[in-house]
Amino acid sequence: MVVFQQCFEFYVEKQNKYESDFKKFKKKKHTDSVAIMMATYNGEKYIEQQIQSIIRQTYHNWVLYISDDHSTDKTMQIIKKYQKKYQNKIVVVQNDNKFNSAKMNFSNLFNGVGKHNYYMFCDQDDV
Repeated sequence: MVVFQQCFEFYVEKQNKYESDFKKFKKKKHTDSVAIMMATYNGEKYIEQQIQSIIRQTYHNWVLYISDDHSTDKTMQIIKKYQKKYQNKIVVVQNDNKFNSAKMNFSNLFNGVGKHNYYMFCDQDDV
């Protein structure tokens, strides 16, 4: 519970800072890096569209971090296909435990995300 509380506090801090930073971000030359964090579970229906949507963005200095909660469908096969093609852009954050919740899956992402200027979250079906 303490880890989740710390993750939640980190998220709230980042979210509060996000609004003011986003205005600055849009105005400056884009050299800042963005970490995109996505938690997945049995998302084969939308995951490919979601990854393609991220790849097609006009801003290219980002890394997509994905934590999968032991999907039983083809979600990981699809993710690995894109990870192989975009090795410097897509990172799979491994987890040995089944979380059974999106919040714990997202919490796992904090352990695997590198240092970036900006952090954002997305779901597997945010197309």
